[in-house]
Amino acid sequence: MVFSAVERVPGSWQFQPGDRFFIADFNHDGKDEVVVYNGSNWRIEYLGLLTDDGNNGLKLIARYDDAMPGWQFQSNDQFHVADFDGDGKKDLYVFNGNNWAIPYVGLLRSSGTGFNVVQRYDANMPGWQMRPGDRHVVGDFSGEGREDLWVFNGSNWSIPYLGMLRSNGTSLSMARRYDNKLPGWQMRAGDRHYAGDFDGDGKADLYVFNGDDWSIAYLGMFRSLGYGLCLVERYDGNAPGWQMRRHDRHWLADINGDGRRDLFVYNHRDWATQYLGTMVSSGSGLSAAWRADWVGDWNLGAVDRFEVCNYEGVAGERDLFVHNQDWFGMIRAAPALSLQRIYYRWIHNYRYGRNW
Repeated sequence: MVFSAVERVPGSWQFQPGDRFFIADFNHDGKDEVVVYNGSNWRIEYLGLLTDDGNNGLKLIARYDDAMPGWQFQSNDQFHVADFDGDGKKDLYVFNGNNWAIPYVGLLRSSGTGFNVVQRYDANMPGWQMRPGDRHVVGDFSGEGREDLWVFNGSNWSIPYLGMLRSNGTSLSMARRYDNKLPGWQMRAGDRHYAGDFDGDGKADLYVFNGDDWSIAYLGMFRSLGYGLCLVERYDGNAPGWQMRRHDRHWLADINGDGRRDLFVYNHRDWATQYLGTMVSSGSGLSAAWRADWVGDWNLGAVDRFEVCNYEGVAGERDLFVHNQDWFGMIRAAPALSLQRIYYRWIHNYRYGRNW
């Protein structure tokens, strides 16, 4: 791993506290690039594309100031990275439900050197009336090689809705809409959704968690059929090896490198100490393992933030970056949760820990 730090990159992009970063392979070269958006620190909004400069740094190759043809940026634009046309280059879905009289969804296709709007939906998508409370996740539920759009609304109508919108590369069509209920699942406003292929069949499935709307927490596993969902497993209160609680938080991963999407889970609010766990999918169920209070020399805390990654370069996504105001750590999940590196305030070679 090579570390470099700059205040701005050639092009030019000056970093600001309100910058939001989206890291993915936007030009299909096998390396990740960086999309950065700022809607709060300047008089107008900016979207930039940063690529490798060949010298362990970044350079700006495209910048959009205030707007691009077909889309006017606003402070509350929400971006979701997805290859919606299946060409190997990651694109962007963008949603804004707050800054205008009506909500908008845009499909921003990557050329590798920039973006262009191939479709914009104003107030309505096929089979779906947009509302400010719409929440989106992305995943290829059809198995066609294009990442589709899932949309959920549990706040703006008398009942919750979940929509599965299939991408053909330039537009969306409604594959299935669920009103109030999924198979074996009563939808509620607090449902949280995670789209990932948990059975390895090439179609993105759906994990649904709710810890807020019932007396116990629920976690559901819904397999994608390509045109809808079926319930594979539902955990009521407990999953094997993990006692679920209201404030559980989840992140998609591939912990054992078998091509099935698993979950990291963390809870720092419902017990006397903090718990970090792994939930590994067999394709039809989950098995969990956990660490309490400490992972190696990292003292888990309420301020910790986690980023799923693959810093080891092995199969899957079994690693976590963990950070807070003063500390940065690198956690590996296989064969068990363990700390590999810890840094205090600066990335350097000095070592800190309880036993050093």
